[in-house]
This record gives sequence, structure tokens and C-alpha cells, in this order.
Amino acid sequence: MVKNDFTSGIILFCIAAFFAIESLRMPVYDEFYTAPGMFPFIIALVLAAMSVWLIVRSLRGGRPALQTGPDVENAETGPAWNREVFIRTLVIVVALTVYVILMTLRMPYLIITALFLIATLFYFHPGHKIKNLIISVVVAFLMDYLFSKVFLIPLP
Repeated sequence: MVKNDFTSGIILFCIAAFFAIESLRMPVYDEFYTAPGMFPFIIALVLAAMSVWLIVRSLRGGRPALQTGPDVENAETGPAWNREVFIRTLVIVVALTVYVILMTLRMPYLIITALFLIATLFYFHPGHKIKNLIISVVVAFLMDYLFSKVFLIPLP
């Protein structure tokens, strides 16, 4: 049994159960499938299913090794620390934080999303400047169109 996976699975299952129960307590106006708690309920069910899978996997003997070499975790040295992965993760977390802060300041969705996509694509794929720019602008326009015109969800 992998202790960390088992513990994480139990904690995630408790969180999923809490959100599932709370989402069912939200009011139902017309039909259950149109209730505001339906989406959180589905997400909670998915989280519960993944946590059960994590628990079962830990009880069966753990996770299979996905890679070999010096970066693989072993019992003597613990998990390998990769500086490049850490820096990339830190950059994306900071970028997402700035994106969310700008969204809460009611900046225009289309502009903020396009700038965020441009910045992240340029960071992760620096050699494809024109392609990154086109993808960022097209995706931002598509998301804006889908939410505002198709789903009728107003964006900032």
C-alpha cells in the first residue's frame, strides 16, 4: 500500500462528498438538470470516482514506474527534484494568478485571455511566434463567442 496515495484518496473523497452534499442542498427551480448545483455535483462525482481509483490503486500495491533513470523516485533518496520543472510550474502558477487577478478587476475578457495565451505559448513554445500569435487570438475569439453568443454567459 502506498500510504500517501491512500491518505490523499481518503481526503479527496471526503472533499468530494462534502461538495456533492452541498450541491444537492442548492435550490431547484424547474428541473434537477437545470439546477445551479448540477455542475458542482457532477464535478464532485468525478472527484469521488478518481479518489476511489486512487485508494484502490494504493491498496493493490502502488503505482507503476512511468520512467527510469536518475530522476525516478527511490526509497533511499526520495523524490527527485527537477529545477526546470519547478521553474516552469512556478511561472505558470504566477501567470494564472495574474490572469485571475486581472479578471477580477473586470478587465475585458477577450484582451486578457489573448494576452495570457500569447504569454504562455511564447514561454512554452518560443520558436513558433506567428503560429502562437494566431492560435492565441483565434482561441480567445472562439471562447468569447462561445460563452457570449452560444452559452449566453456574459463575460467581463
